Amino acid sequence: MLSLTDTMSLAKKHSVALLVLEGLDLALNVVADAQDDPSRPDDVGYTQAVLSDARGRACLDLESLYCIGSSRGARFCSRLASELPGLRGLLVNGGLRFPRPNNASQPLPVVSIHDEQDSVNPFFGGGPAYWGESVPSAVQAWSSFNGCKEKTLMSVEPMDGAWLERHTSCDSFAEVWLLVTSTGRHKWPGNVFTELAWQVMQRQQMLREGSQDFADLGGPDWPQWPLYTGLAHALRLPFVGFIAGALLMA
Repeated sequence: MLSLTDTMSLAKKHSVALLVLEGLDLALNVVADAQDDPSRPDDVGYTQAVLSDARGRACLDLESLYCIGSSRGARFCSRLASELPGLRGLLVNGGLRFPRPNNASQPLPVVSIHDEQDSVNPFFGGGPAYWGESVPSAVQAWSSFNGCKEKTLMSVEPMDGAWLERHTSCDSFAEVWLLVTSTGRHKWPGNVFTELAWQVMQRQQMLREGSQDFADLGGPDWPQWPLYTGLAHALRLPFVGFIAGALLMA
Protein backbone atom coordinates (compact mmCIF):
# COMPACT_ATOMS: atom_id res chain seq x y z
CA MET A 1 0.00 0.00 0.00
CA LEU A 2 2.84 2.39 0.90
CA SER A 3 5.86 2.81 -1.38
CA LEU A 4 9.20 2.12 0.28
CA THR A 5 10.86 3.94 -2.61
CA ASP A 6 8.87 7.13 -1.96
CA THR A 7 9.48 6.97 1.76
CA MET A 8 13.21 6.36 1.30
CA SER A 9 13.32 9.34 -1.04
CA LEU A 10 11.62 11.50 1.60
CA ALA A 11 14.02 10.31 4.31
CA LYS A 12 17.04 11.04 2.13
CA LYS A 13 15.76 14.47 1.11
CA HIS A 14 15.15 15.58 4.69
CA SER A 15 18.08 13.70 6.29
CA VAL A 16 15.98 11.54 8.59
CA ALA A 17 16.39 7.88 9.48
CA LEU A 18 13.85 5.38 8.13
CA LEU A 19 13.01 2.33 10.24
CA VAL A 20 10.75 -0.29 8.67
CA LEU A 21 8.56 -2.67 10.70
CA GLU A 22 7.18 -5.94 9.35
CA GLY A 23 5.66 -8.05 12.10
CA LEU A 24 5.03 -11.80 12.10
CA ASP A 25 3.65 -12.90 8.72
CA LEU A 26 3.69 -9.21 7.71
CA ALA A 27 0.76 -8.62 10.09
CA LEU A 28 1.53 -6.23 12.95
CA ASN A 29 -0.56 -6.86 16.05
CA VAL A 30 -3.57 -4.54 16.08
CA VAL A 31 -7.28 -5.29 16.36
CA ALA A 32 -10.45 -3.29 17.14
CA ASP A 33 -10.05 0.13 18.80
CA ALA A 34 -6.31 0.04 18.02
CA GLN A 35 -5.71 -2.53 20.76
CA ASP A 36 -3.65 -5.73 20.74
CA ASP A 37 -4.55 -9.39 20.35
CA PRO A 38 -3.00 -11.05 23.45
CA SER A 39 -2.51 -14.28 21.49
CA ARG A 40 -0.20 -12.56 19.01
CA PRO A 41 3.35 -11.18 19.41
CA ASP A 42 4.08 -8.06 21.43
CA ASP A 43 4.70 -5.72 18.51
CA VAL A 44 4.98 -2.61 20.68
CA GLY A 45 7.87 -4.36 22.41
CA TYR A 46 9.22 -5.28 18.99
CA THR A 47 9.01 -1.63 17.92
CA GLN A 48 10.87 -0.51 21.04
CA ALA A 49 13.56 -3.13 20.35
CA VAL A 50 13.95 -1.85 16.77
CA LEU A 51 14.33 1.71 18.04
CA SER A 52 16.85 0.63 20.67
CA ASP A 53 18.90 -1.24 18.09
CA ALA A 54 18.79 1.71 15.69
CA ARG A 55 19.89 4.07 18.44
CA GLY A 56 22.95 1.87 18.97
CA ARG A 57 23.86 2.03 15.28
CA ALA A 58 23.39 5.73 14.53
CA CYS A 59 22.88 9.11 16.16
CA LEU A 60 19.10 9.42 15.99
CA ASP A 61 16.76 12.07 17.30
CA LEU A 62 14.10 9.84 18.76
CA GLU A 63 12.41 12.88 20.24
CA SER A 64 11.16 13.56 16.70
CA LEU A 65 9.61 10.21 15.86
CA TYR A 66 6.73 9.95 13.40
CA CYS A 67 4.77 6.91 12.29
CA ILE A 68 3.69 6.46 8.68
CA GLY A 69 1.49 3.58 7.59
CA SER A 70 -1.20 2.41 5.23
CA SER A 71 -4.16 0.11 5.96
CA ARG A 72 -3.06 -2.26 8.75
CA GLY A 73 0.05 -0.12 9.13
CA ALA A 74 -2.16 2.90 9.71
CA ARG A 75 -4.08 1.03 12.39
CA PHE A 76 -0.81 -0.02 14.04
CA CYS A 77 0.43 3.57 13.96
CA SER A 78 -2.82 4.48 15.73
CA ARG A 79 -2.03 1.87 18.37
CA LEU A 80 1.51 3.22 18.82
CA ALA A 81 0.06 6.69 19.35
CA SER A 82 -1.34 5.33 22.59
CA GLU A 83 1.45 2.96 23.62
CA LEU A 84 4.77 4.38 22.38
CA PRO A 85 5.91 7.36 24.49
CA GLY A 86 7.56 10.10 22.49
CA LEU A 87 5.72 9.60 19.21
CA ARG A 88 5.28 13.02 17.59
CA GLY A 89 2.74 12.45 14.84
CA LEU A 90 0.80 10.13 12.52
CA LEU A 91 0.84 10.12 8.71
CA VAL A 92 -1.63 7.45 7.66
CA ASN A 93 -3.76 6.17 4.81
CA GLY A 94 -6.87 4.01 4.85
CA GLY A 95 -6.78 3.05 8.51
CA LEU A 96 -6.82 5.85 11.10
CA ARG A 97 -8.24 4.70 14.44
CA PHE A 98 -8.70 6.37 17.80
CA PRO A 99 -7.31 4.07 20.52
CA ARG A 100 -9.80 3.13 23.20
CA PRO A 101 -8.43 3.57 25.78
CA ASN A 102 -5.97 6.19 24.59
CA ASN A 103 -2.91 6.38 26.83
CA ALA A 104 -1.16 9.18 24.94
CA SER A 105 0.09 11.83 27.35
CA GLN A 106 0.10 14.77 24.92
CA PRO A 107 -1.71 16.03 21.81
CA LEU A 108 -0.58 14.33 18.62
CA PRO A 109 -0.69 15.83 15.10
CA VAL A 110 -2.53 13.61 12.61
CA VAL A 111 -2.56 13.65 8.80
CA SER A 112 -4.87 11.02 7.35
CA ILE A 113 -6.19 10.14 3.92
CA HIS A 114 -9.16 7.87 3.33
CA ASP A 115 -11.30 7.07 0.31
CA GLU A 116 -15.03 7.53 0.78
CA GLN A 117 -15.66 4.36 -1.26
CA ASP A 118 -13.02 2.22 0.48
CA SER A 119 -14.40 -1.33 0.61
CA VAL A 120 -11.62 -2.71 2.84
CA ASN A 121 -11.89 -0.28 5.75
CA PRO A 122 -15.25 1.46 5.13
CA PHE A 123 -15.22 5.23 5.53
CA PHE A 124 -18.62 5.21 7.23
CA GLY A 125 -17.77 2.35 9.59
CA GLY A 126 -18.88 -1.25 9.95
CA GLY A 127 -16.94 -3.78 7.91
CA PRO A 128 -14.60 -6.34 9.51
CA ALA A 129 -14.53 -6.94 13.26
CA TYR A 130 -11.26 -5.02 13.60
CA TRP A 131 -12.81 -1.89 12.01
CA GLY A 132 -16.19 -0.68 13.31
CA GLU A 133 -15.90 3.06 14.03
CA SER A 134 -16.33 5.43 11.10
CA VAL A 135 -13.44 7.58 9.91
CA PRO A 136 -15.25 10.88 10.70
CA SER A 137 -15.82 9.62 14.25
CA ALA A 138 -12.15 8.66 14.68
CA VAL A 139 -11.04 12.02 13.30
CA GLN A 140 -13.39 13.89 15.62
CA ALA A 141 -12.10 11.87 18.57
CA TRP A 142 -8.52 12.89 17.74
CA SER A 143 -9.65 16.48 17.29
CA SER A 144 -11.28 16.48 20.72
CA PHE A 145 -8.26 14.78 22.29
CA ASN A 146 -6.00 17.47 20.79
CA GLY A 147 -8.28 20.27 21.99
CA CYS A 148 -8.96 21.58 18.47
CA LYS A 149 -11.45 24.45 18.41
CA GLU A 150 -12.01 25.10 14.70
CA LYS A 151 -12.81 23.02 11.62
CA THR A 152 -12.54 24.08 8.00
CA LEU A 153 -13.41 22.28 4.77
CA MET A 154 -11.98 22.90 1.32
CA SER A 155 -12.26 21.14 -2.02
CA VAL A 156 -9.15 19.63 -3.57
CA GLU A 157 -8.43 20.19 -7.25
CA PRO A 158 -7.97 18.51 -9.65
CA MET A 159 -9.32 15.46 -7.79
CA ASP A 160 -13.05 15.18 -8.46
CA GLY A 161 -15.04 14.72 -5.27
CA ALA A 162 -12.02 15.15 -2.98
CA TRP A 163 -12.06 17.43 0.03
CA LEU A 164 -9.81 18.37 2.92
CA GLU A 165 -11.01 18.70 6.51
CA ARG A 166 -8.68 20.59 8.86
CA HIS A 167 -9.10 20.73 12.63
CA THR A 168 -7.11 23.72 13.87
CA SER A 169 -6.54 25.99 16.90
CA CYS A 170 -5.43 22.88 18.76
CA ASP A 171 -3.43 22.41 21.95
CA SER A 172 0.32 22.36 21.19
CA PHE A 173 -0.51 23.15 17.53
CA ALA A 174 -1.48 19.49 17.07
CA GLU A 175 -3.74 19.86 14.05
CA VAL A 176 -5.78 16.99 12.61
CA TRP A 177 -6.07 16.75 8.82
CA LEU A 178 -8.30 14.44 6.83
CA LEU A 179 -8.07 14.24 3.05
CA VAL A 180 -11.09 12.40 1.63
CA THR A 181 -10.94 11.03 -1.91
CA SER A 182 -13.56 9.34 -4.05
CA THR A 183 -11.75 6.82 -6.26
CA GLY A 184 -12.81 3.51 -4.74
CA ARG A 185 -9.17 2.72 -4.03
CA HIS A 186 -7.54 1.46 -0.86
CA LYS A 187 -4.15 2.82 -1.89
CA TRP A 188 -1.46 5.22 -0.75
CA PRO A 189 -1.97 8.28 -2.99
CA GLY A 190 1.66 8.82 -3.94
CA ASN A 191 4.80 10.72 -3.05
CA VAL A 192 3.11 14.14 -3.20
CA PHE A 193 0.95 13.22 -0.21
CA THR A 194 4.01 11.80 1.59
CA GLU A 195 5.91 15.06 1.08
CA LEU A 196 2.98 17.30 2.01
CA ALA A 197 2.16 15.28 5.13
CA TRP A 198 5.79 15.55 6.22
CA GLN A 199 5.69 19.33 5.71
CA VAL A 200 2.55 19.52 7.85
CA MET A 201 4.41 17.77 10.67
CA GLN A 202 7.47 19.98 10.30
CA ARG A 203 5.37 23.15 10.28
CA GLN A 204 3.63 22.12 13.48
CA GLN A 205 7.00 21.30 15.06
CA MET A 206 8.22 24.80 14.12
CA LEU A 207 5.12 26.32 15.72
CA ARG A 208 5.68 24.34 18.92
CA GLU A 209 9.24 25.64 19.02
CA GLY A 210 8.05 29.23 18.57
CA SER A 211 9.35 29.72 15.02
CA GLN A 212 7.39 31.87 12.58
CA ASP A 213 9.71 31.30 9.61
CA PHE A 214 7.53 29.47 7.11
CA ALA A 215 9.41 30.55 3.99
CA ASP A 216 10.08 26.96 3.01
CA LEU A 217 6.55 25.81 3.82
CA GLY A 218 4.38 28.13 1.76
CA GLY A 219 4.02 31.15 4.03
CA PRO A 220 1.85 31.89 7.10
CA ASP A 221 -1.42 31.15 5.27
CA TRP A 222 -0.21 27.76 4.05
CA PRO A 223 -1.69 25.49 2.85
CA GLN A 224 -3.35 26.59 -0.28
CA TRP A 225 -3.67 22.97 -1.31
CA PRO A 226 -1.19 22.34 -4.17
CA LEU A 227 -2.75 21.43 -7.48
CA TYR A 228 -0.69 18.28 -7.84
CA THR A 229 -2.01 15.66 -10.21
CA GLY A 230 0.35 13.28 -8.44
CA LEU A 231 -2.18 13.03 -5.63
CA ALA A 232 -4.45 11.12 -7.97
CA HIS A 233 -1.88 8.40 -8.64
CA ALA A 234 -2.43 5.16 -6.72
CA LEU A 235 0.59 3.05 -5.82
CA ARG A 236 0.52 -0.69 -6.30
CA LEU A 237 3.26 -1.66 -3.85
CA PRO A 238 1.98 -3.09 -0.54
CA PHE A 239 3.55 -1.46 2.50
CA VAL A 240 3.32 -0.42 6.13
CA GLY A 241 5.83 1.83 7.93
CA PHE A 242 7.37 4.54 10.24
CA ILE A 243 8.99 7.98 9.81
CA ALA A 244 11.32 9.49 12.43
CA GLY A 245 13.80 12.36 13.09
CA ALA A 246 13.95 9.06 12.89
CA LEU A 247 11.07 8.06 10.50
CA LEU A 248 9.27 4.86 11.50
CA MET A 249 7.38 2.88 8.89
CA ALA A 250 4.75 0.37 10.03
